[in-house]
Amino acid sequence: MTSSDLDAREERPPAHDVDAREERLPVQTETPPGMRAEQHSWVLQTTIELQRSVGELTGTVKGLTGTIDELNATVKAQAAEIGDCRRDIVKILAVARFARWGVGIFIALVGALTALIGIMMYRLPAIIETFRAGS
Repeated sequence: MTSSDLDAREERPPAHDVDAREERLPVQTETPPGMRAEQHSWVLQTTIELQRSVGELTGTVKGLTGTIDELNATVKAQAAEIGDCRRDIVKILAVARFARWGVGIFIALVGALTALIGIMMYRLPAIIETFRAGS
């Protein structure tokens, strides 16, 4: 720290000194252009500026409310789409389970038919001999 910083600190009044803090507050002493001092009411000017600020804030809040409503509608639409996707997935899984059972049953039938054909092929020569001997 330089000596000028230390000097500046010493010149500042302590924070608990109320009179010194009041001296540092900015005070507007000039009237707006085009008005004489006796015609101007600082209270009226402050009230008008506050009303303008409140009006701007009200408009902003209404805009945000509209945005929130739009976002709620979008979220509800997306929730409906997600519900539709979930139902489609459940249907696909049901079809897959049915197909798995169907394929299993088909494989079992093919295996049984193959076994039957194998048994018949094994006994075919004996059956042919029986038909020849009978004719």
